Order: sequence, then structure tokens, then C-alpha cells
Amino acid sequence: MRLNAEIEVLSRIVPSLNIKRKGKAMKATLVLSRKLNVNSISNMSDVILIICTSQNPAGMKYKIVKNVDMVFTKFIQEGKATIRLKEPEHDIIIKKADPVHLKGFLNALYCILRNKNLDKLHLSAPPSQVNHPKTRLIISKRQDYPIRAGFPSSLSTLRIQQCNLCRVDSRILNLHNLQTLDLSNNLIKVLPANLDHLTRLVEINLNNNKLEHVCDVKFPRNLEVLSLNYNQLQTLPEQLCFMEKLKILSVSNNILQALPERIGFLKTLRNFNVSNNSLKLLPASFMQLRLNNLDLYNNAWVPVSVNYKDTDMFISLMPSLLECSASVIVKQRLYYTPEDLPCYLIDYLKCGHWCVCGKPVFCTNSSFITKVSVRALAQTTVLPGNCGEATVPLQVFPCSQTCWLKCQFY
Repeated sequence: MRLNAEIEVLSRIVPSLNIKRKGKAMKATLVLSRKLNVNSISNMSDVILIICTSQNPAGMKYKIVKNVDMVFTKFIQEGKATIRLKEPEHDIIIKKADPVHLKGFLNALYCILRNKNLDKLHLSAPPSQVNHPKTRLIISKRQDYPIRAGFPSSLSTLRIQQCNLCRVDSRILNLHNLQTLDLSNNLIKVLPANLDHLTRLVEINLNNNKLEHVCDVKFPRNLEVLSLNYNQLQTLPEQLCFMEKLKILSVSNNILQALPERIGFLKTLRNFNVSNNSLKLLPASFMQLRLNNLDLYNNAWVPVSVNYKDTDMFISLMPSLLECSASVIVKQRLYYTPEDLPCYLIDYLKCGHWCVCGKPVFCTNSSFITKVSVRALAQTTVLPGNCGEATVPLQVFPCSQTCWLKCQFY
């Protein structure tokens, strides 16, 4: 029985001597094996635990029977566990292990400690050498795709390009160490709804596929880079607006007709490419973004004539109780279900818009379309058209007379 993981061995004596020493995690292989020159198990005392590393393939050997004090398994679903030994007073800390393999390894350890199911126990010889786990895999040919072998659980980067994939392999969703996933230049039409199972994923590249919608997909909350260029998307899901770490969003060469109303919630977004789509207007919350780079080239912007509004035309009414309730729910980002709120309030919440100042607006009597300079939207911008036009139309839902006046001079 073997287990590949990151191992950190800490001595419990060192802190008692008032010595500050920080352990160092190492790529290693844990092995349940027999003692040297023992061909068969006569008793459980012949079984030992060996930690083999690339620097020390022979490994550090530990007695198991009557020597394992405790096994901590609270975070076993995250590939973590700790084996506490009596002699020497060491804690063997296991990290970044495959949860399934880790459970199997600990079950074998329990069998040894309890002297049960020994006939089913499989012991391994110590490895002659320890290789670092494979963390990067690039597949660019269909014949290289691992159909039977599977994907190494230690992968942090996986690139599968030009393999004519029509769907995302479900085995990829079990790669819990994956940080970069590149499935560009394939034929993928639908994404799995549970992409958020890849909790460590920070970058997804799905350029040049056949995606038509991603509204039902739950993207990982830690995602920083999302590329959906050259697909067939018509809308973007509202869920994207709540990704707190998203820095780069690229959706060029699709058929998007509108952006989500809450796009301004992406406070960390710095690079945004939405060129070569069918956008007609920008939502008012777009003014809340703090972008470094913005590309709005070649969209179907509606023509807007400069027609500044008279502030007397602004309809200022006392908000109703319904509007006050909806505003509190939206501002506090309260989670609700149909059992929590009346149906008419839920329908009212769906009709909400956003002012340029970031406040929710439910009364749209004073809405209008104005122009905004692209230079006010980002530090570096690509002009929205070939004619040198440097403005784009902005749908405005002012929440007050102050915001009404402010919108006239963008």
C-alpha cells in the first residue's frame, strides 16, 4: 500500500525545549511494508511505515504496532491527515493527498492496528526511487487522450487542445489540485453545472468552442481568469457578478446582446474584453468598475444624440414600502427563497436596476440613455468603432437628482 502526498514530519520534543523550528513539507511516498528479510507476515510487528523522498529513497522507518498514538482525520476530504507516533515523538502531517487514496491508506493502517482483515492487506516494497508527482499535463492529439489510464490526481495544470472534445470529461472534476484548466479549440457545447467542485481552480480557458449558454454553470469562487472568446454566447449569467476574485474576463467574438445588470459588482476586475459582439448599451453599474484595460470594439451600439435633460424633469417620489423592502434585500445581499418572501416581492426584485453610484433602483420613470467617454471607463481602452468615436451609450437609472445631474456630463 502506497500513498503519494506532501509530508511534513514535526517533532513534539522541539517546542518543549523552547526551540522554534518550522517544519518543511516534502513530496514523498508513504509505504506500508515488511521489515527487511521478512518474506511473509508472521505477526503485525513485522509491518512498518516508511516515508520515502527523492533525497532519501530508502526512507525513514517507523514501527506501527503499539506505536501509533492517534490518527487525525477531520480534514480527510481535503486530502489532509496526521499520524501521531509515540516513539519517536513525531507527528507525520499528510497534505495534498488524493482523498480516495488517503482513505484507503488509513483503512489499511487501521487493519494493522486492529489485527483485522489481514488476508486482504496488500503490502508494498519500498520504491527504488521517488519521482515528483506529475503536476502538468498537455494533450494536443486525440490519440494521446487518456481513456483508460485516467488523469494523475496531482495535476495543477491541464491543457487539452484540438482534441474535438464535445463535453468536459467528468474525471476532470475529481482533480482537486487543479489550478489551470485549458480546453480551448474543441467542440464543447455544454459545461457541467458543478464546475465549482474544482475549488482551487483560478484560470479557465474555453476559447474556440461551441458554447451557447453558461447560465446554469456554477463557476469556482476563487476564479481569477475566465476566457470565453470565439463561442456562441448570447448572455452571461448573473452569478459571474459575484465572483470576488475575478481579474480577467474575456468574452470577445460571441453574440452577446447585453451585459448583466450587476456587472459593477466585480470590484477586482481589471481586464475586460467584450469586442466583436452585439452589445447595444452598457448597464449603469458599469461605471462602478475600476478597469486597467477595456476593449469594446465592434459592437452594435445604438446611436445617441446629445440631449441634456432638464433637472426639473426628474421625477422625485417618496419610495414606497415595497421599494424600501426590495432595496434593503439587495443592499444587504440577503439570500431568500420563495418560502421566505411574498411572490409579488420576488417579482419586484427581478425588475431592479442599478444607478451609476451603485445603489439599486426600482422606479424607472426617469431612466434615459446618455453617452459616456470610453476614457472614463478604463486606463487603456480600444475605441468602440472604426470611425474614431470615443463614446458609448449608457443606460441610466438615476436614484436621485444628484445622480441625474451627474449623468449629463460624462
